[in-house]
Amino acid sequence: MTVHLNPSGGLFTVKDFVPLEEHYAEQTIQTHVMAAYAEKGLAAMDQALRLSEDYFVLERDAFLRRWMPGKGGEIRRQTTGTSWKAIVEALKNPVQQEIVADDREQTSVLVLAGPGSGKTRVLVHRIAYLIRVRREDPRGILVLTYNRHAAAEIRIRLRHLIGDDANAVTISTCHALAMRLVGASFAGTANETMHDFDGIVMEAVRLLNGEGSASPRRRHNATP
Repeated sequence: MTVHLNPSGGLFTVKDFVPLEEHYAEQTIQTHVMAAYAEKGLAAMDQALRLSEDYFVLERDAFLRRWMPGKGGEIRRQTTGTSWKAIVEALKNPVQQEIVADDREQTSVLVLAGPGSGKTRVLVHRIAYLIRVRREDPRGILVLTYNRHAAAEIRIRLRHLIGDDANAVTISTCHALAMRLVGASFAGTANETMHDFDGIVMEAVRLLNGEGSASPRRRHNATP
C-alpha cells in the first residue's frame, strides 16, 4: 500500500480512506484463509498444502469457491464464525440482531422496550459486537446505568460473553461517573440526606460542557 500526501494540504475526505478500507478488507480475508489453512492442517496436512498452493495460483474468487464455499459474508467479518454466532445469531430475534449488528457510522440508536424484553441482553451483545466484530478499543466504551445492580449485571454478562476484554470497558452508574468527574466522595459519611447527588450530577454536566471546574464549596460539602 502506498500513501500519497496532498502537497497542497487540506482536510481528508471519505474517498481518501477508500484504499485503506480496501487494504483492511483484504487483510481480513487473508486472516480467514490462514484460519482455514490451520484447520485443514489439523485434519489432514496434504489438504492444507493443496490449499496453500491454490492460494498462490488461483484467482481469489475461484480460490474462495473451492476452499471456502458459502462463506462470502463470514470471511469479510473481523471475527470468527463462532464469535459471530455467540454475539449475533444466539439472540434468535431479528429485531435484536439488527440493533446489535448496526454498522451505520455517526448514528445514535434509541431502543425503547418494556420490562423483561431483553434490553440488557441487547446492550451487552452490542458492546461485544463493537469489540469483537468492529474491533473497537474497549477502553473507549462507556456504559451508564441507573443503579449498581444493573451495572454489576452488565459487567458479569459481558465478561461471560467476551472474557477479559470486558475488564477494559467502563461500566458505571450515572451518579458514580459524576462523582468521579468532580472528584467527590461520600466515604465515611453516614447521613444519606447529606448526599447531594443531584448537585454533583449538575456539576459534572457543567464540567462536560466546559463551563469551568468544580466549585470548592461543592467539593467540601461532598467529601467527609
